[in-house]
Amino acid sequence: MFNLLKWLNRARHSKGFGVHSPFAFSFITETLRQPKGYAYYEEKNLNKRWRWLMRAIMRLGDNHIATLGNLPSACGEVLAMLTTKCATQVTPITTPEEFQNYISTSTRPLIVVGETLTPEAVSCIRSFSHANGAMVFVTPTHRKIVENLSAMIFQAPDKMIAVSDCGLPCQTFTLNF
Repeated sequence: MFNLLKWLNRARHSKGFGVHSPFAFSFITETLRQPKGYAYYEEKNLNKRWRWLMRAIMRLGDNHIATLGNLPSACGEVLAMLTTKCATQVTPITTPEEFQNYISTSTRPLIVVGETLTPEAVSCIRSFSHANGAMVFVTPTHRKIVENLSAMIFQAPDKMIAVSDCGLPCQTFTLNF
């Protein structure tokens, strides 16, 4: 019975019901839940997980994206597609100094976090809560790290996005798609 109620709550949030933050509502309904892809991008070859990633990058990022950790090959395809279509520059980050430099020079930092992380990368993620920007996690394996961030978190069974902004409340939305 408890699992059924949990599923119903996720289904409600997935359609925007019960979401009181205007940013979260528009992000869920206009970006993540959009039934068809953006008109200018060829999403039809991507599965739902990578469409979600691409849409989140298009909504949250500027023309400069940083990557942290090892990314799956399909994620690399999405970033390559964005590079060719939108002149997006993708920079891999390996050290905390590169991370701090990227945070300080970007107007709205967007970081795509891979599957495996080094201890230095984990410390970078923990220091991210002081910046305004977004982190997109390609797998939900880093939930414990994300829960400590001062961010609005959108999570699904196979993906997660943390948006850190001083104007947004710290909330978690569990989505069912």
